[in-house]
Amino acid sequence: MPDVYPAIWEHARRNFSLHVDGLLPIVCPIRDENESQVAGISIFTTAMEETKKILEEDPAIKAGILLYEIYSTKTFPGSCLPK
Repeated sequence: MPDVYPAIWEHARRNFSLHVDGLLPIVCPIRDENESQVAGISIFTTAMEETKKILEEDPAIKAGILLYEIYSTKTFPGSCLPK
């Protein structure tokens, strides 16, 4: 099995950068005790096509370590996590 840690490190570093840039305000890594295939949930502020472009450049996705699915969603105006 190839060493996945460099790609995962770059994935995390990139997510932090996307967060700072306001494109990825919510990132939720998942540690599932039931061992599901879900590694995390992310909420982007971008349109679906732009989100797809962002994800396709992710180092862990490009390396085939992670996969993604995109869903369109809506929320109430001003919704955010409590501080």
